[in-house]
Amino acid sequence: MDSKLKDKKVVLGLSGGVDSAVSCYLLLKQGYEVIPVFMKNWDRLINHDEKGNENKNFDGCESNEDYKMAQKIAKHFKLKLHKVEFIEQYWQKVFKYFVSQYKKSLTPNPDILCNKYIKFGDFKKYAEKKFKTDFVATGHYAKLKKCKNGVYLTIPKDKTKDQTYFLAYLNQKQLKNVLFPLNNHTKKEVRQIAKKIKLPNWDRKDSMGICFIGKRNFQQFLNNYLPSKPGVIIDIKTNKPIGKHMGTMYYTLGQNKSLHLSGQQSKYFVCKKDVRKNIIYVCDAKNKNKYLLSSHTQLNGFNFINPTNKKEFKNLKIRFRHLQKLITVKTMKLVNGKWTINHMPTLSITPGQYAVVYKNHVCLGGGEIAKSW
Repeated sequence: MDSKLKDKKVVLGLSGGVDSAVSCYLLLKQGYEVIPVFMKNWDRLINHDEKGNENKNFDGCESNEDYKMAQKIAKHFKLKLHKVEFIEQYWQKVFKYFVSQYKKSLTPNPDILCNKYIKFGDFKKYAEKKFKTDFVATGHYAKLKKCKNGVYLTIPKDKTKDQTYFLAYLNQKQLKNVLFPLNNHTKKEVRQIAKKIKLPNWDRKDSMGICFIGKRNFQQFLNNYLPSKPGVIIDIKTNKPIGKHMGTMYYTLGQNKSLHLSGQQSKYFVCKKDVRKNIIYVCDAKNKNKYLLSSHTQLNGFNFINPTNKKEFKNLKIRFRHLQKLITVKTMKLVNGKWTINHMPTLSITPGQYAVVYKNHVCLGGGEIAKSW
């Protein structure tokens, strides 16, 4: 225990999961005064979340079960658990945009917006104002490195759990006085620690699905907010109809499951969506590269986590999905006010998702994918 830290307060986002629970243990072990806070950002009844949720008594990823588990964890450490709600903020700042993008048949990523506006936005402000905290901590697998011009967001020890992709829209102010206790731990080590100190959730499964909402039958869930719009599925090579879809917004580029194309000899992939005509085009496996491979991507905006990195455009890597293998960037430059990236050929780059750029272990930031070719 570091005696210098005994008067330093840390507000920790305690979710009920094993990562935040072990983060609590590590912070206490270092000597911090830890204040655990549970966030509720989704309410099934308030948000008319009816379809797609099999367990009607379950409140999603943020549930009564999670809250009860967080209470057990706080009790384990002899700490008082606080609870805060950002249901309205999550709806206005994250979910409305999420739905509006799907309405355009784009594929958004709510986790990135949730981190920007809720966890490191409203939650951090709440923690600093209410508790006069010195630091805010979360159970993310990420690492911060201090430099003379601020902080760099870097890849953590456990590259298989690296969550820097989801943090790419943060800025220097949001990362100021933030702690990621798991930065030098692997998931395996976290589980081992949790078991050793007899945490009640040491073997609890990780939460899945949409940030703070949880696992859903996605098409049914989205149907709560966007009505179905049935249309035809066409083989892009033969230009012949081979099936029907329930709405272009329910499908994403590269998707090969839930297409319900019975009687076909080959596996098919969504390769194009014509929103105006309400048509989904698919290609078979042998033509996948022809219709889904891209080497140029244009972004809508770009968030530089540390503005001093705006000129570091050599030896870059990029990923278009969480935990995707890092892809070599050839060039990154502004073209007519938009960042355009020339990279190694990549499959199924999806408009509405995010492209995140790295230089060595440093995450420079990211932008929303506008188009690729």
